Amino acid sequence: MREHDGHVLDEGPDLNGGLAEHLEQVESYDLERIVHALDLIAVERDRLTTLEHALRSRLSEIAAAARQPAPLLTLKEVTRQLCVSRDWVHDHAEEEGLAVHLGGNVVRYDPVAVAQLRARRRRREPPPA
Repeated sequence: MREHDGHVLDEGPDLNGGLAEHLEQVESYDLERIVHALDLIAVERDRLTTLEHALRSRLSEIAAAARQPAPLLTLKEVTRQLCVSRDWVHDHAEEEGLAVHLGGNVVRYDPVAVAQLRARRRRREPPPA
């Protein structure tokens, strides 16, 4: 049993079959069966609309998260990730493209640049020109 707009619908035609099969049967439907089939279609449309909205919402969340840049790193995080001293970071941040100056004396570090440097150091490549 299904319900639509407060009405209980008994199981009518199987709407899971192929569309061509249903189209062939339409000519044999009487008024009561047409109304019943339309009610079932409305229920399925409502359910599919609910599912569609949930999927679109989740897709938007995933897309928004993908567009969010990674948060900038602190000096402590960089020293841990690169296994270097604070002095090394201060001395090499500019030439390695790590530093992001936020104003005043506030400096944070680009996580993408840090990851690239880590990869280069593992491969023992020189810094980019």
